[in-house]
Amino acid sequence: GGGVKGGGASSAWGAAPDPLTLPTRHVFVGFVLALLETRDQSLLRPVLAQKALLGNVLRHLASDPPELASRAMRMLRNSVLAPNGGVPARLQAALCGDSTLEQLAFISAVTVDPDDDLAGDGGQDPVDAAAELAHAVL
Repeated sequence: GGGVKGGGASSAWGAAPDPLTLPTRHVFVGFVLALLETRDQSLLRPVLAQKALLGNVLRHLASDPPELASRAMRMLRNSVLAPNGGVPARLQAALCGDSTLEQLAFISAVTVDPDDDLAGDGGQDPVDAAAELAHAVL
């Protein structure tokens, strides 16, 4: 391939981390989200019907890195809970049980010291962005 030599340039371009170095949970969450983010109705319902897939993603959401948690919450908002998403209310309720609501409440309550610029560029901190997104989903 025509890759860039010297490691530093690839990270500047936001290259994806090596999947072999990621924790198993991150790979699992990425796989489930990839299936659901397609918004393909012929794929969405059968995947959601396997409640253990999305249920396991949502059950431990607060322990994920803010960027991964935000991606999962955006998918939940845009694909599962969307009024035009085609997901029956009964299935939505089953997926958003007590443990999911607890995880969302925990994430939405997290705050970051405004003096810390964790984003590094003056932009919104990923933790704050995740907290706002969790609050919006709730």
